[in-house]
Amino acid sequence: MSSPADPRRPADPPAADPAAADPAAADPAAADPAAVDAASVEHLLRLARARAQAGDLAGAARTGEAALALAARLPDPTAEVSARLALAEAAVRRRDPAAARALLEPAWARIADAPPSALQAEAAGRSGQALIFCGALAAGAERMS
Repeated sequence: MSSPADPRRPADPPAADPAAADPAAADPAAADPAAVDAASVEHLLRLARARAQAGDLAGAARTGEAALALAARLPDPTAEVSARLALAEAAVRRRDPAAARALLEPAWARIADAPPSALQAEAAGRSGQALIFCGALAAGAERMS
């Protein structure tokens, strides 16, 4: 049987709040805000693609622009390039190669000197296609080679 607490004994201190000791435990964004922002960009891009597939091109464009604005603030160009590729794809669906080119040229500039990757290859291919569609055949072919 347990004995009742001795009223003369001081109470045990309250348990330590883990969030007070480690702010990242309570808010993962405190640990790495860029990772949270990159994940948010990915979610926005998925939403933009879903809207485009559902036929809501205006909503897809707004969501894609929001993703691009968030991605442009990140130090790693991957999210921005992905956002530009998605917006350029929507521009091609609207049959607007000039808008696609305007989106893809900055994407290519951000990633051209990076180590080879699938994203870099996709940016080269799509921006090369946009150049060709806009009449710059030689530049487009060179970009895709």
